[in-house]
Amino acid sequence: MAKAIRRTKKTRIRDEAGPEWQRYFDQVKWRRERLTSPKYRPLVICRYEVDGVERVVARPKSFPTPVKKIVEKVVNLKALGIAINIESIREAWTAVVGEEIAKDTGLYSFKNGIVTIDVYSPTLFQELRAFYADGIQKDLRDKWPLSVPLVEVKYRLARKQKL
Repeated sequence: MAKAIRRTKKTRIRDEAGPEWQRYFDQVKWRRERLTSPKYRPLVICRYEVDGVERVVARPKSFPTPVKKIVEKVVNLKALGIAINIESIREAWTAVVGEEIAKDTGLYSFKNGIVTIDVYSPTLFQELRAFYADGIQKDLRDKWPLSVPLVEVKYRLARKQKL
């Protein structure tokens, strides 16, 4: 409510002022638009020497980028890279254990070279840990797609999520 009242006071003062003040208000408005608009970005004149010929180039002045935008870009790139790595790990896991077992398991996490696999069946969980753990780990190391070495494969009993 207060902002609306202030706006009406400014407009009333501008309208009641004479023509000389009207020009002043218009100039202030024009300067403000020029400073804030990307269309009126100031130019920087640079001199370059290419093959012995001096060239003068005008380019738009760059403004400092907020740290928030830089951090968002870095985080997005890392998230994209992790997603690609997880997909390649899933493909390697499916190739090692086969389609039947891959349906009842899922990749939970990969951190510091340790892959954690969710197993949705208690029977399969015991079977993988007791009988097949060493063989799967050796085969997975042979087909490992990442530059980070595989240290260990851990299994975790989990419920299958309903979609």
